[in-house]
Amino acid sequence: MKTVEVTLATSHVDGKDDVLSLEALNTLIEDINTHYIPIGIENDPRLPDSGRFISAELVDLEKGQFAVKGTGELFEEGDVIEFDESREMPIREYNGINIIHDRNFGTEEEQALIQELSSLLSAAPQEEVKKSVESLNVFLVGAGIFIIGKFANAFRDDIRDYASFKNYISSIMTKKRSGESLLECEFSSLIKENQIISISVILTDPNDKDIDLFFEQGIQDLDALLETTLKGEDFIQRIVLEYQKEKLKILYAIRKDAVPLIHVAD
Repeated sequence: MKTVEVTLATSHVDGKDDVLSLEALNTLIEDINTHYIPIGIENDPRLPDSGRFISAELVDLEKGQFAVKGTGELFEEGDVIEFDESREMPIREYNGINIIHDRNFGTEEEQALIQELSSLLSAAPQEEVKKSVESLNVFLVGAGIFIIGKFANAFRDDIRDYASFKNYISSIMTKKRSGESLLECEFSSLIKENQIISISVILTDPNDKDIDLFFEQGIQDLDALLETTLKGEDFIQRIVLEYQKEKLKILYAIRKDAVPLIHVAD
């Protein structure tokens, strides 16, 4: 395992005219110093994290500007990392259905569809700013909190017009745009009392059929698969799967201490 020190953020205006306040920088520092924060690869959810940040501090720059310097651990092939229960990797926890997208879904037509979908779900859409490659377009449907083994039907029951929901998702995802478009469905899932884990299923460049099949049969298959896979696993915090050609495939899992457990190669 290799240790690295990097600048994670500054209060300067970046190339997209985004500015982080001193309060936001201090929040980032607190999060890192109390949790294990994964180091992702270009914010591509299909790839297992390459490491984890373990500490951070505020650095005073010139002219009233500040930076967050972080210390991270990069995982290397052959590493055997002892499970650390002292702190955990944070995960998003959802109540109800949520829509989160990056700024690549910004055309007038796309925004109109997103607003209509959000009205159907009675949830305000969120745009998430990511420092990643422009050619990756991620549209996320977040939902929870559901019980493993029972969430497929509960998810459907939370949406008053399921057919319209699928149609809106298809209309948004099948628009022509540069690069790959990922539909990520993330479920906050209750595996047992007081233990919530994150389950993500990713569809790459899905067509209408892919989307319809996943929300009809794929989600049922996911429920059954997880009920078997997660039995007795207390140290897993997140599982990421791929849905392709009507089949689910586990890409990787992550321990509570942000260490990847499974990476299935083609």
